[in-house]
Amino acid sequence: MKIAPIEIRNAEFPKIFRGFDPERVKSFLETVADQMEELIRENISLSERIKDLDLKVEDYRRMENIMKEALLTAQKTTDELKRNAEKEAELLMRNAKIEAEKMVEETKEELKRLKQEIEDLKARRKSLLMEFRSIIETQKKWVDAMLEKEA
Repeated sequence: MKIAPIEIRNAEFPKIFRGFDPERVKSFLETVADQMEELIRENISLSERIKDLDLKVEDYRRMENIMKEALLTAQKTTDELKRNAEKEAELLMRNAKIEAEKMVEETKEELKRLKQEIEDLKARRKSLLMEFRSIIETQKKWVDAMLEKEA
């Protein structure tokens, strides 16, 4: 059963012969009531402070959860960006390799074509030289024949 300071102040005790000094009892009860009031005020103040601190703790927990979610989101985003960058790098490497292989093939084809062209030019040169020889020999025979006629 709770007792209030006012009940302590208003407490009455029957008077008996050889009992306690009523003034001292009243003074003691007043002191107890004052201290009880002080304790009640302090208890109320502390209860309010606890409520405030509980609210702050709850706010901090909410902020902590928000920060955890933000960090988790940032980590997921970072991981996704990293995966995308790796995929893009792999795709670029694959495309570069394909392009390089294509260029090598084209170069090989060009080299093959140029070698064939060189062979064709050599054959054409040889053919022209043989034609020139034939023309020169024909001209030589004609000159020889002309010289024999004059002699």
